Amino acid sequence: MQLTMLGTGNAAVTRCYNTCFVLRDGDSNFLVDGGVGNGLLRQLELADIDWRTLRTIFVTHRHIDHIMGVAWMMRKLCQAMCQGDISGDAVIYAHQELVGLLHQMAQILLAKKHAAMIVPRLHIVPVEDGETLDILGRPTTFLTSTPARTSSLASPWSWSRGES
Repeated sequence: MQLTMLGTGNAAVTRCYNTCFVLRDGDSNFLVDGGVGNGLLRQLELADIDWRTLRTIFVTHRHIDHIMGVAWMMRKLCQAMCQGDISGDAVIYAHQELVGLLHQMAQILLAKKHAAMIVPRLHIVPVEDGETLDILGRPTTFLTSTPARTSSLASPWSWSRGES
């Protein structure tokens, strides 16, 4: 298991990138948050991570410095799916409130043919506080940020280390 920090700054940084990271286990990658804008693509390039390998994404909460890079990932993934450049599906996990926002962003920001990939191939899946799913072969318990939990200081999940 490898942790790659793509950014550790706050919402208003100008000399570094916003908080987001990738967990890598073998050929599988898990992106947590996206920072702001297409700078995510540059951070991935600098970290030698091919964006095409990011098929599982978790958005911890709705703050702009965590979600706008995810909009770019949605765009890149949907374009590549339409063009046949990548096979298979991708999943974005988020709290139900954020799922609706991500769907709206796709409809507003993506070309129609790319937005059409959202349901059949790019799945935006709600997760509830305390819900546990298998991510990279490990049980992952999501702690989502809801309107009642707006502090970005709260941990977005707990992860069982398991046997390694």
